[in-house]
Amino acid sequence: MPAVKSFLMDGEAEDYRNVEVEFVSGKNAILTIFDDNVELEQVDLSQYTDKEDIHAMMVEKGFEKMEGEELEQARRELAEKTAEKEAVAEKKREERRKRHEEKLAAARADEKESLASVRDDL
Repeated sequence: MPAVKSFLMDGEAEDYRNVEVEFVSGKNAILTIFDDNVELEQVDLSQYTDKEDIHAMMVEKGFEKMEGEELEQARRELAEKTAEKEAVAEKKREERRKRHEEKLAAARADEKESLASVRDDL
């Protein structure tokens, strides 16, 4: 599976025309082939242990690998999309962290208030 992970994570899959990668946590890596939005075939990539075999399968299935400026442009666009997704994810993490800190601060304030109330009762 390391070959498949590398093929997908390193952007090699997107070196082929009309290929998009969608990561679904906890699922096997499946290549779903469409023609005019009609699903034609699914290929379970977990059977592949070698990237050369994955590339050979892509060509066998009719995918064309980009070259030259087209490939460089596609890689730049992929890098931009990846950076945008990471920025959105980082913003969400920061918002969750702030909400967590606010909840902790509120809990501490409630605890101090409760302790003060107990002291007053003594």
